[in-house]
Amino acid sequence: AFSGKVTFSHMEKEFIPQMPERLQKLWEESRVADFIHCATIFTLANFHMYLNETRDRSDIRAFSYESLVSDRYSFCRSFFQEIGIDGQYVDLALTAMDTDSQKNSAISKDKVLGDKIEISEDALHWGKRIGQQLGIEMDGHDFRISNIQQARNFCS
Repeated sequence: AFSGKVTFSHMEKEFIPQMPERLQKLWEESRVADFIHCATIFTLANFHMYLNETRDRSDIRAFSYESLVSDRYSFCRSFFQEIGIDGQYVDLALTAMDTDSQKNSAISKDKVLGDKIEISEDALHWGKRIGQQLGIEMDGHDFRISNIQQARNFCS
């Protein structure tokens, strides 16, 4: 999907140096020279940092993407109520979901020609192995991250 849009070398030069040293070392030890593997470790690095940040905190909440897409209106209404925003703004907020939040970027829908990126089985298994080294548990055939403690369904 990203063929000719964002190169692996660009991804590696831009994102890998931003990761903590431990994760940069993990990349060097298990590097696979393609875009999807690089994007996978970058995504796992973000989850790893989130898990470390929230490990001993109960004041941080995470909400599942699945609950957002299953019922956008209920999710938004409940979320706004949680953070103290008047419910009259729900419809306005939902209009943002009709636009491509990555527009004009290398991963915009018009550049990747769709909403999803194809990831090979090899890349998924590689990601699961790297994730385990970072303390990230993934379950099921689609490798959903299962140990983000505060993630919850947020529709009422």
